[in-house]
Order: sequence, then C-alpha cells, then structure tokens
Amino acid sequence: MNIKIKNHLSITIPLLAIFVGILVYIYFMQIREFRQSIFEQITINTAKHERDINSWFAQKMMLVDMISDDLRHFNITEINDLGKFFSQVAETNPSVAAIYLGMHNKSIVFNDNLQAPPGFDPTIRTWYIHANKSRGKTVASEPYIDILTGKQVITLCKTVQLNNGLNGVIGIDIYLDDVTNLVNAIHPYFIGTSFLLSGDGNIVTHANANFLPKSTDEASGRAFFTKYSDIETNDVRNIRTANNNVFLKQMVIDGVEKYVATIKISDIDWFYGSEIPVSAFNKDLIRITVPLIIILIIGIIISISGIILNQRRIRGAGK
Repeated sequence: MNIKIKNHLSITIPLLAIFVGILVYIYFMQIREFRQSIFEQITINTAKHERDINSWFAQKMMLVDMISDDLRHFNITEINDLGKFFSQVAETNPSVAAIYLGMHNKSIVFNDNLQAPPGFDPTIRTWYIHANKSRGKTVASEPYIDILTGKQVITLCKTVQLNNGLNGVIGIDIYLDDVTNLVNAIHPYFIGTSFLLSGDGNIVTHANANFLPKSTDEASGRAFFTKYSDIETNDVRNIRTANNNVFLKQMVIDGVEKYVATIKISDIDWFYGSEIPVSAFNKDLIRITVPLIIILIIGIIISISGIILNQRRIRGAGK
C-alpha cells in the first residue's frame, strides 16, 4: 500500500472513530434525558391523579364529619329523628348509598327507607371495628358485601359521642362501582391503566378483572382480595424520582414490561397506582433515535467516500 495512503488512513480512521464515538455519546445522553423526562412525567401525573381521587373522597368524608358534629351538638336522641335526619342528608347526596349509626349497645339506625335484619350486630362488622381503631379520624373500610343490597360497598366511618351518653360509629356507604368508575376513568398515558390499593396492599380496583375483590355470601359480608405484592413479576427495578411521595418501579407483569407508580392518598390509608407499558413511549424514542442514526450513517458514508476518493487521487498522482 502506498505510504501516502497509509498516512491518510491513519488519520481518517481515528477521526471516523471519534466522530462515531461522539454520536454514540450524544445518543446515550439523549436516551438518558428522555428516560428522565418520562419518569418526571409519570410522577407528576401520578401525584395529580392522587389529588383528584383524594378530593373525591374528601367530599364524602366531610359529609361524615358534618353528620358527626350534628349528632354531638343537636338534641337528636329519638330513633325516628335520626332516621329522618339521615334521609334528608342522603336525599341531597345521591352518591351516598346509605347512612347509619351503629351504637355500642348493638343497636343501629338507618335512613328511613332502610332497616337492619333481625339480630344484626353492628359492633362485630368490619367498618365498626375499623372506625374504633382510628381514634376519631374518618377512615375508609375495605370493600365488603352490603347486607341490605347484596352489592359491594365501601364505608366511610368515624366514631361519635352522642349527647345521650351513647358511643357509636357513623357510617356512609359508597358503592364500589362508583369508586371503580372513578379510577378506571383515569388514563395515565394513552394505554396505561390506574388501580387502587387498600392500606394493607389489597387490590380494590384494577383493569384486570381477575385481580378484583371476589364476593362471598351476604351473611358474612366478606370479600376475598388479591394483594398487589402477590402478582407475579419479573426483573423488578426501583427508579429514583424527584417526588419522594411517588414510588416508581420498572417490572415485567404477565410478560409485559411496565412502569408502575404508586402514591399514598392523602386523607385515607389507601394508595393510587398506575401501570404504563414501556412500549407506550416507543414512538417518542424512535423520534430521538432515527435522526441520530441517519447522521451517523451519513457521516460514515462521507468518511468512507472521502477515503476512497483520496486513495484514487493519491494513486493517480503517483502514476
């Protein structure tokens, strides 16, 4: 090989390698920034959706607090008075399925159009026990089967001290279907889905029907839950985010690689979460990748063309 050609190649090839290296570096930096922007977008949206859901629950919880205050400050002691009062509140709040007061003497009062079955003991129901553990805070029970309607409900409940000396728990029932519709209406990112977990990690709502609470008999009022932690996953990776309240992971669920974000709902001991397939961002990734690949290919072609032309020029000059 001509010495001039060798010298030219010894200069051109390293320059080409440097050029390729710079493009590869730029590519990986762009990918890194792209992923960070995805993580930021997911966490911001997750926090926003949590606020929306919390606001929905907060309105119902304020109603519980209002009724609790009324029971403490007004002379409502007769059963008929309580039933009428609950009915008036229920009529102005169509999202409420039932309002009732369970007392430690095992009696219970519903709004006028409802009546407990004989022998019903409110003190052994999960919502009553749950409220007594909360020490005066309004809390949300896990879904269970309503003994009156046979439908799954969630009870927002709180302990209350009546003016006649009786202790009790005020409860407002919300149909689980209403909560499910609320959460399912949230689309975190095109084909992403939202879900809701109780404080114990039980799945309350989920796009996959196989994960939803399973009903049992109405007598016990129990529902069997799937824990989110029991879902089979692979390749789980924790991702650090700027929002410390949002927990973000990348994992494989049912063979699909997903970003999974969860955040605690402010006013209740529950969690809102979202699942977004990683593939949902492929189009955006292609927009970044294609121009860099085109530039790389053009650069390589120009460099190789330059080498070939210079070889021909050098050879022609040597004749």
